[in-house]
Amino acid sequence: MVQADTTYQVEETVMIPKIVKRSAFTIVGFQFEASLLEVEQLNPIHSYFNELILNKDLIQNRLSDEVLVVQSYPLKDNFNPKKDRFKHVIGYRVQRALELPENMVSLTIPSCEYMKVRHTGSSATIHEVHDYLYSYCEQQKDYSPLGFDIEEWRTDYNPFQATNEIDVLVAVR
Repeated sequence: MVQADTTYQVEETVMIPKIVKRSAFTIVGFQFEASLLEVEQLNPIHSYFNELILNKDLIQNRLSDEVLVVQSYPLKDNFNPKKDRFKHVIGYRVQRALELPENMVSLTIPSCEYMKVRHTGSSATIHEVHDYLYSYCEQQKDYSPLGFDIEEWRTDYNPFQATNEIDVLVAVR
């Protein structure tokens, strides 16, 4: 179990990780590959976010307007997310993926447990949350990352404002 005294502070917000169980779900949206350095320099996530918002009515069986960002990492030695490319999918949760809009993909996430924290602050610092959770997994012998994580962006998320609330979930076993 996650210890309540383990905290992390980003922009004056203390985060305490929790373990949550999530059922399998499917998202429909855009997929691209990039390293964290490329994401910082080129900002493709915000471009895809804007494209997703403009085309949300094309996504059938959408369950909400909450945007999810799934990042899938190769489980290999010496993988460095800052330099090595990995898969990003940004989309909406759907009841089921029937027909996909042009240039979009569907991705089904398996049922599993996640280590979760809520990041309140600039999305530019969210990488610190990911770093914290993965390092916490390394320190805790009870948890091993499964190679993907999820960011849940609420409907009031605005990439151009300095403060957002984003739930970060790292899949663990």
